[in-house]
Amino acid sequence: MPSAGKGRRRRYFPEAEEIFRKTIEYINEGVTLDRVYAIFAENKPLALSEDIARPAQEELAKLIISKMKEEQGILTDAPAQAVASESNSAILAALENLRKDVQDIKVQAAEAASAANASDEMLLQMRRQLEELDQENRTLREQLAQKETIIEGQKRALVDAREQRRQMAEEIERLGGSRM
Repeated sequence: MPSAGKGRRRRYFPEAEEIFRKTIEYINEGVTLDRVYAIFAENKPLALSEDIARPAQEELAKLIISKMKEEQGILTDAPAQAVASESNSAILAALENLRKDVQDIKVQAAEAASAANASDEMLLQMRRQLEELDQENRTLREQLAQKETIIEGQKRALVDAREQRRQMAEEIERLGGSRM
C-alpha cells in the first residue's frame, strides 16, 4: 500500500483510495481479508516510486484542506502561517479518521467472517438434524404402516369372529328349537 511515514505518522496517497474502495467491495461481497490480501498481492495495484509519491501526498493534503475549508467555511485570505498550521492539523485529523475507518473496516470484516463461519457451522448442524429427522420420519412411517397392517388384520379377525358368533347363535337357536 503506497504511504509515507511510519506508525502514527503514516500518510496514504490518493491512489490508495482505490485500494480501500476495492477492499470494501470485496468484503461486502463476502471475500475474506486473507483472500483480499492475496488478490492485491497477485495484481500489485499500486507500485509508486518516491518521486511520484511526494506530489501525490501534497495533492492529498490540498484536497483534504479544500474539503475542510468548504465544510467549515474557512476564509482563504487568512495568514499563511495559520493556514499551514490548519493544514497540518487538518491532514492529521483526516489521516486519523482514515486510520479509524480502516480499523473499523477490519473489525467489520472480521465480524463478517466470524458470522459467516458461525452461519456455515449452524447450517451444517441444521442439515445434520434435518437428515436425522428425515431418517426418524421414515422409520416412524414404516412402523405406522406395519401397525396399520396389524390393525387391518385384527379388524378382519373381529369381523370373522362376529360372523362366527352370529352363525353359532343361529345354530344354537335352530338346535334349541328342534328339541322342543
